[in-house]
Amino acid sequence: MRALKRSEPLGEVNGLEMIDNRFDLRGATLSTVKEQRTIGTKEHSLTQTTGSLKLKNADIESIDFSHADISYGLFQECTVTDCLFNETIAKEMDIYASDFESCVFGKTNFAYSFMNKNVAGNAGSFRNCKFLKTNLKETIFSFPIIDNCIFEDCELEGADFDGSRMRNVTFAGDVDSPFIRGYSWTAETSLFWIFNKINPRDYPNLMENIDFSRANIKDILFLDEIDLTNCKFPATGDFIMVNNVTKLFPKLRDIVVKEWQDEDKKYALSLIDNLYYSPKKQGMTLDVISTIHSEHLGKEFQERLDQLIREHNVDL
Repeated sequence: MRALKRSEPLGEVNGLEMIDNRFDLRGATLSTVKEQRTIGTKEHSLTQTTGSLKLKNADIESIDFSHADISYGLFQECTVTDCLFNETIAKEMDIYASDFESCVFGKTNFAYSFMNKNVAGNAGSFRNCKFLKTNLKETIFSFPIIDNCIFEDCELEGADFDGSRMRNVTFAGDVDSPFIRGYSWTAETSLFWIFNKINPRDYPNLMENIDFSRANIKDILFLDEIDLTNCKFPATGDFIMVNNVTKLFPKLRDIVVKEWQDEDKKYALSLIDNLYYSPKKQGMTLDVISTIHSEHLGKEFQERLDQLIREHNVDL
């Protein structure tokens, strides 16, 4: 670990072997719990865990981290190239402004990690990387560049890609409940509210050549003026491709107010105002709406609302 922290040549470390042209750190426990503290009240608390692994400004190249444990660790302004993270335990990582190139994350457990928070205008990058059955549950990105990457069969529930600047990215397999935004809202915009001030809108996510055509879309929350014009979606699926958000939902709201009654009216207006045409949806043109039914709303109501959306969507 000392060699990693100092960016010293790993080839000079006694006893460190190679496997498939990578340094072999498979199965190593590289991070242990160093500190835990609980913030909040008994009813609403959050436990913050700090690990012993802290890498800053390190060059990490051609290492096999498969089955290793790097949980609760810190990567800050590091360069990570040609590394394998197959079944690596990487829970609650803090990754800041680091560049990952040609890495494979096969069944890596990144749950609850910060996946490249920004340091001023530098939010790091993932280039030519493969995320294969990766656990990205409840992860938070900022606005890293994600270029020429694939996310296949990943656990994406609650994953907030935020304003990640995506281009040439493929999503395949189940895509269930991630957030993808037109610009970042989790970015650190200043230091002590004074220094290194940035405006997240200066780092927009243009969604250039994003391919969902191999994805089984269960639900995706697109927000914050995101433009889906240069995205490919499946020809069919459990979703409706909305052609014009700003025209469709004000029109549907008027219809529901005038023609619907009782609980159906209340639920439909709530969905339109708080989900389909919430303030974070306004300013968008295209959108994707899941038609997988929620049990508490009832199948009959949801089919009625889906049919209303379909009928008026074709005219736009």
